[in-house]
Amino acid sequence: MGASPSPATRHSSVGRWIAAHPVWAFLILAIGLTWIAQVLAILLLGDITPGILAELIILLGATVLVTAISAGRPGVRRLFAQVVRWRVGIGWYVVAVVALPVLTLLVALATGTFQNPDAGWPALTGFYLLQTVIWGALLANIWEELAWTGLVQRRWMERWGLLGGSALTAIPFVLIHLPMVFGQGFDVTWNDVLVSWGLLVVVALLVRVLYGITYLETGGSVLLVGLLHASFNASGQLPAMIGGWQQIVAMMVLLAIMALYRVARLRRKGRRFNIGRVRTV
Repeated sequence: MGASPSPATRHSSVGRWIAAHPVWAFLILAIGLTWIAQVLAILLLGDITPGILAELIILLGATVLVTAISAGRPGVRRLFAQVVRWRVGIGWYVVAVVALPVLTLLVALATGTFQNPDAGWPALTGFYLLQTVIWGALLANIWEELAWTGLVQRRWMERWGLLGGSALTAIPFVLIHLPMVFGQGFDVTWNDVLVSWGLLVVVALLVRVLYGITYLETGGSVLLVGLLHASFNASGQLPAMIGGWQQIVAMMVLLAIMALYRVARLRRKGRRFNIGRVRTV
């Protein structure tokens, strides 16, 4: 029997593997630790919310860790530079903050599921902006997308193109969200679980393409992607409609518009729709 490797050697081996496979290292750490945190929160507290808060810390910590190991301090600086990339056309801020709630309300009107907000439109607007800009983007979704878009999807889009990279990113994005269906406990029927997971797969695939287009068209702005992610979440909670599905249809409409825009723009440049590279990290 040979001698066991020293701690320094083991650390060096792990470090070399992380440096060579930063995305896979991130996925193993992020999904594994998040599942543990969320399952423990459900078992011990009967509420997944603390596990969701832990997920945000885990995502950010794992992203910084694997980036520091694989690219050093310059890589970490370039990673966070995507968060402060705010100099994009004003139209992209409209897309990120305004488009989805407006389209969601239009879908509600078109389907007869609209209802006037009890607290009035100023209160509804304030509620939406609080959910999107403060609670959603600044506290959660920008940092979530720093991991998913700024680390994982960016690399996979560079290798597999917009559609391929987005579809591949949707897989771990779905996996990390699977425990959320048991938010208040495990006494959920498997029929409800499978329906929820099926819907999650469809929505994840579409939103990853939407976020991918936004990232490429804004020159690699995680800030705009985080705002759009927060807008999608907040649009589903608007107290001006019956049900909670209208923002999904609105997202599909926005995705179709943005895809047509990107196709037209790339055709003018003589490039294919599925290809787009952004060098940020």
